[in-house]
Amino acid sequence: MAITIRTHLGSHEITLLGKGGTGEVYCARDTKLNHSSLCLMCLFVATYQAGYPHALPLKRRKRMMRKNIIWVFVPLFLVSITSQSSAQARGQAQGRGQAVAAPGRPAPGNMPGDYTFIPKADLEVLMGPTRGDRPARVVGVGGANLGAYILHYPAMKSATLNSFYHSEISELYYVIRGEGTAVLGGELENPRWSDPNSTGTKEVTGPTVNGTMKGYTTQKWSAGDVIIVPAGVPHMIGYEVTVPNDVLRVVFDPNKSIKAVPDREASMARLHAEGQQPQAQSPIARQIMRRLERFVINAASPKVQGGIRSARFTRFMREPSFGV
Repeated sequence: MAITIRTHLGSHEITLLGKGGTGEVYCARDTKLNHSSLCLMCLFVATYQAGYPHALPLKRRKRMMRKNIIWVFVPLFLVSITSQSSAQARGQAQGRGQAVAAPGRPAPGNMPGDYTFIPKADLEVLMGPTRGDRPARVVGVGGANLGAYILHYPAMKSATLNSFYHSEISELYYVIRGEGTAVLGGELENPRWSDPNSTGTKEVTGPTVNGTMKGYTTQKWSAGDVIIVPAGVPHMIGYEVTVPNDVLRVVFDPNKSIKAVPDREASMARLHAEGQQPQAQSPIARQIMRRLERFVINAASPKVQGGIRSARFTRFMREPSFGV
């Protein structure tokens, strides 16, 4: 194929850079990526223009060929280095998500989106008394969903290592209160997908794989601790719970696989769907129930007997109130 001034080969535009007695040099610009990172050199030492002075002495012809080669390679080297540096700079700017504004370009006063406020009372309603993983809010952020859940565990210990991982969502767990042990990482034996039509898959976990954990790590946690679990990592946060807990579970859902919970009404609807009655228990009643749970655990100790146990119960019930 004859190469003209601007010949297209696929997504590359071929441009003639120069020619001489030793051949021709071309530059290939990728029109999709908009950079010239590839330079093509066609060197034809044995091809000369018509009328080339072949009758010149051999030494002079060799000297002219060396000069021509120098004038071909030097521009080629400079163009190649410059184009690659420009491409790298553009790639770094794109990698920062277009965060670098063009010189003289005014910064926007805001960007699309809105904030979400979740009052303490809405979170307290979701805190037990039964075990559950309940959404406070699941809202859109850009092209993804961001969810805030309250995870409540009573005192318990799992009899098996049957667990799971989520294929699309990543999670952050912040322990508000309580103590326990999680099993994290490793892999699942006999993995199988959960029911895609179940309420848990649609509203809590997204697409999930179940199985028996092996090669895991145990990690104790208590109030104030944070655990981050990326998508695809097997985990069981409540493998053993020594003190009843409440955990704030933050979910990042890039593919919006979980149902949105935009307001309090939607959150309470989810609570009613699992048979809970949020109005049936006042904040004081919830605190009494949590203290009773803790007292039962403390009373199980062989050192706590008779009057000592009664005194401890009375003192325990008089503790100052605590909140979220």
